[in-house]
Amino acid sequence: MGPLTYCYLIKTRNGYIMADTGFPGKADILWNFLEEREIAPESIKLIIITHGHFDHTGSLSEIKEKTGASILINQSEGLLLKKGISPPVILTNKWIRKLSRLDKDLVVPQVIPDIMVDGNFTLTDYGLDARVIHTPGHTAGSLSVIIEGRDAIVGDLAMNFGLLSRFSYIPIIAVNMKEVYQSWRKIIDMGVQTIYPAHGKVISIDVLKNSLSKLKKTFP
Repeated sequence: MGPLTYCYLIKTRNGYIMADTGFPGKADILWNFLEEREIAPESIKLIIITHGHFDHTGSLSEIKEKTGASILINQSEGLLLKKGISPPVILTNKWIRKLSRLDKDLVVPQVIPDIMVDGNFTLTDYGLDARVIHTPGHTAGSLSVIIEGRDAIVGDLAMNFGLLSRFSYIPIIAVNMKEVYQSWRKIIDMGVQTIYPAHGKVISIDVLKNSLSKLKKTFP
């Protein structure tokens, strides 16, 4: 939550689903948002964590406690979250890497998930025509939420950071760039039209298609 990391609240037939929870200490942004719209915190039934980095899980414990929502995360990253361990943070830009100390082991607030998935997960029981799919690349266990086959909440699988993302919408952090491109192709092939990233403005699927066409030398 806030200008650096976007989190999403999705209205369903049965309440709300939240995707990611932002940095530590940012839960008040959510509470103010809900109060202004007269939405009860308890109406959030599910929190989907797209991946386990601290800017996506930082406020998870507080939000979980107040809402009572179930937490869904990839299995491998859920095991890390239980221990308060972050997935690897590997910078893709060599110039940022020289200036930053992010390429190291990081801790995250320790939380026990309710649902750990190893593949796809349908959200029909939560009142939404949507599913969670595995889209590795940024981290090994990164997830995306595909809503009605058109919209995709992707966490950090793609970024809209201009020069920092090399105007190609690639994440500035990734454990495997080949998997990033494969996950982009997976979402494109599903017919998704609009990408909702955690960093930067909404992205049309066409820009990912164009980026892939420019990256043919590195994408099989």
